[in-house]
Amino acid sequence: MTAVRMCPTPNCVTRSKPDVASNVGPVSVNRAYGLFFLLLMVCLPAQFLIADEKPADETILSDDTAAIRIGAVPRLLVSVTPEQALSRGIYEQSQLVLTIRVASKYPFDTLHLDFPPIAGVEQIELTPPRTKKITSYAGDGFLHERRYALFAKGPGTLSIPPATVEGLLAAGANNQIQFKDSFAGYEIEVKAKPASYSDRWWLASSNVALQETWSVPLARLHERDVVTRTITLRVSDADGKRLPELLHGKTPGVSVTELSTTRETIKSSRGLTGVMTKSWSLRIENHDVVYISPIGLTYWDTRHGKQKAAAAKGHRLEPLAIDSEAIATHLLDQSIAKHRTAYHLSIGLLMLVLLPVLSMAVYSFFKIYSFSHDRLFGHLFLKANSEQSAYRAWLDWSASEPCHLSKQWCSVNQNIQYAVFSKSDESNLRSGTDRRKLVRQALACARRHRFYNLRRKAMRLHTFFFGVRNEL
Repeated sequence: MTAVRMCPTPNCVTRSKPDVASNVGPVSVNRAYGLFFLLLMVCLPAQFLIADEKPADETILSDDTAAIRIGAVPRLLVSVTPEQALSRGIYEQSQLVLTIRVASKYPFDTLHLDFPPIAGVEQIELTPPRTKKITSYAGDGFLHERRYALFAKGPGTLSIPPATVEGLLAAGANNQIQFKDSFAGYEIEVKAKPASYSDRWWLASSNVALQETWSVPLARLHERDVVTRTITLRVSDADGKRLPELLHGKTPGVSVTELSTTRETIKSSRGLTGVMTKSWSLRIENHDVVYISPIGLTYWDTRHGKQKAAAAKGHRLEPLAIDSEAIATHLLDQSIAKHRTAYHLSIGLLMLVLLPVLSMAVYSFFKIYSFSHDRLFGHLFLKANSEQSAYRAWLDWSASEPCHLSKQWCSVNQNIQYAVFSKSDESNLRSGTDRRKLVRQALACARRHRFYNLRRKAMRLHTFFFGVRNEL
């Protein structure tokens, strides 16, 4: 027979080897099993023995505040954060996040939520009303959600009013289910500012943080230096207008001037966050040891229920003495930089003015001395094997020149024709000297007329922009 030995823990069962010498009968075994099950029923926690009774068609989705049941029939769920507000209450001007949800297994065809305004609070919408599809390990569903940040204006009772929701669900292709649910509402105690709170500005928050930055490292500061100190304050569960003013203390040897202040409010599904950035200009007046005062504020910690302080620490400075040589070098470098900047600017302006003039001069030069065109004509005219070839080169070149009415042009043309068509040996174009002379005359005449044409175009352009000159 096998003996059963009970362990100290309720779920531990061990079996020993059969005891041959034992003579335990069936009655002893039954008593042992009965005792074992009795101990098991007594020692096991109740949640392991009692099943959670819920409809078979419901899905449980975990959320940041509570478990959301998604069933075939939609439910109206209203919750607040922090959850301790229902049992312990909240303080005036502290944030309370109100979340309204309607959960359903089927999509909504129509949805009407009647939630009246809440009296005695400032209500700020965190997220606009929206309906989204949600997925969990147990199934899918649809959730309509609205979130608000509530700030009680004074002590008393905050009443979350009753609400109702109704609509139609699309349960199938041609099947609609009508539903309706309600919320009974509840009340939350709003406490006044504690009498032990000593600061004049009341601020309730779960977290306050200050961040400090300097425009120049403190170890590098000299006498008469100017440095900018910037403090960034982030306060959870509050908007920008509820943040207190940060004051910078004055100490001997330091001149303080306030520069700027900016406030903003950051919205999220968990509530509001107020951010304030403030800057001061500090001037170190002497080289003795100086103290820069801390900057801070007092607030009521809503998580621990007590007054706390947050601050950017003060600083003890030993400013460096004035370096006259470094200052002179710095001023000289600044003067040289300004001089170079002015010089480069004047050169740039001069080039900007001269560039059009130079461009027109270069264009006119190449237009008048058309080197490639004139050089081709001179080469063909001087190297021609016959008078007819030379005359053909002359005709091809002269056809593109706008100076046919010039007397000099006509004289050159007449000389070339006479040399080509005359029967006299003394008057032909066989002599290289005569050819070069005719080429020089032709080029001089053509270039002169090119210059005249450009000047006429320039005068027409001048008249177009400045008009005709009239003398009185």
